[in-house]
Amino acid sequence: MIYSVYLTKQEFLQSIIEIVEEEFKISRDLVKEQINQISHTFIEEINCYIEYPYVEKYYRDTYYNFYSKKHKSCKRNSIRISFFSNCITHDALLDSEKNELIEKNFFGFITIRPTSYRILGHSFLSPRILINKEFVCCLCNKTVLISGHKLRVDGFPFCAQDNEAITCSEAAIINMMDYFSNKYSEYSVLLPSQVAKILSKQSYQRQLPSIGLPTENISYVLKKLGFGTVVYSSEKKNKDTYRPEEFKRILFTYIESGIPLIATLSSKKSHHAVIVIGRKDFEELSNHKILDLFNICKKEKYYFADMLEELLIMNDNHSPYEIVNYNKPIQSTIDEDDSNYQIKSFIVPLYPKVHLEAYQFQIFFHTIIENFKKHEVTKHISFLENDNYIIRYFLTSSRSYKNYIAKMPTISKEIKTILLDQSMPRFVWVGEIIKGDIYKKDQVVESIIVVDATESGLNDHLILATNTKYLIFKESIEENHNEDSIYKIIELINEKFITFTNNLKGVHTQWRNL
Repeated sequence: MIYSVYLTKQEFLQSIIEIVEEEFKISRDLVKEQINQISHTFIEEINCYIEYPYVEKYYRDTYYNFYSKKHKSCKRNSIRISFFSNCITHDALLDSEKNELIEKNFFGFITIRPTSYRILGHSFLSPRILINKEFVCCLCNKTVLISGHKLRVDGFPFCAQDNEAITCSEAAIINMMDYFSNKYSEYSVLLPSQVAKILSKQSYQRQLPSIGLPTENISYVLKKLGFGTVVYSSEKKNKDTYRPEEFKRILFTYIESGIPLIATLSSKKSHHAVIVIGRKDFEELSNHKILDLFNICKKEKYYFADMLEELLIMNDNHSPYEIVNYNKPIQSTIDEDDSNYQIKSFIVPLYPKVHLEAYQFQIFFHTIIENFKKHEVTKHISFLENDNYIIRYFLTSSRSYKNYIAKMPTISKEIKTILLDQSMPRFVWVGEIIKGDIYKKDQVVESIIVVDATESGLNDHLILATNTKYLIFKESIEENHNEDSIYKIIELINEKFITFTNNLKGVHTQWRNL
């Protein structure tokens, strides 16, 4: 028999402490502390639907593979708490004709498991439930069954570590795979026991109890699950170390690409892993002077990534959707050592056919511009020649990029047709050049360069380039063997391209994974 109760937020905060203490025999103080840690980020206008017992598949997997083998008895069931706008009453949940209204006002759920270190189990919350929604991020959608209603909600998976079978590293991998399995059919849900099974093939010691995973093992698991993983490091002992400004620029480039990544943090005493899923939102950004990595031109240029300072992370020791400073990724806690954490490396789960990684593309971007200056057909067309400018890089699918072009009202039908008829690979790298030294939302883009992301970086595989006066694209070598004529140029009249915003979701998408 399932016990369920429908409560207001205030009633929930009182009742859940009593329920968890009674059912799981966990200290009231610990329950109160951990529930308050997450609930204080919620808006007040919510109602809560509590269900017990609830089978939470991730905890149940851990239970049978670890907790059930202990001498001390441990319960196998969890508690699920679903959240709705307070306009949804208990009677509405019983009305079969109100499914659409209920779904519109559904904010997701959390689960509570009988693990005394961290009680928060697999959870999936919409950012709409939060007080502070000043961010943009990666989202996927999940369909859940609550009181007989199939409800869709958009959010990002979250699960805390239990510090025995699951540490921060395993939690990050599991949450990452939950995200990708809900977003793309190529990937599947990953259970904790499956992580241990994958690692057993290369490990020289037992997997349970877990002692955490180094960066290499996290990358190994993701690679075995079908990703073309790339690891970036800022640690001097690593042969592939990037300078601080390069490292930060690459990280924010992937964030701008809408790709969640696992960042490994280190302090003097310990290590931690978090998922970076977005950044703080803004109306406009002012630049600051930075080092010109490529030394291509004498004019000052600013990189969009260098202007960003705040990340959005899923830290399994804190509450979901936490905005933190890049240089201080863990907000203060009781341990002063936490304030010393720095991002030392991060793992990017790229689609395996994306062969051109971010750093190579940034170099390639400037090489293309230099080649334009040397080519007989394009040498009269200027890129990055006058004024100050901001450069923004991102990776996206050609499907999403063409959707952005199709919906842009500032481009003529003729130019849209040319762009939409261009043959493109599944993924493309894009570099946007914005004139001036202030970046605003929905700003006119001075120039755009689009490159084939499935190339390795050894070949010049430009797809198209445009500035305010010309559109340039390449004819394939098969179509035209004359090297001097492979660039095709079309003159533009009053065409305006606007900054691309399809990768990250937020207020502009109504917090939906569109």
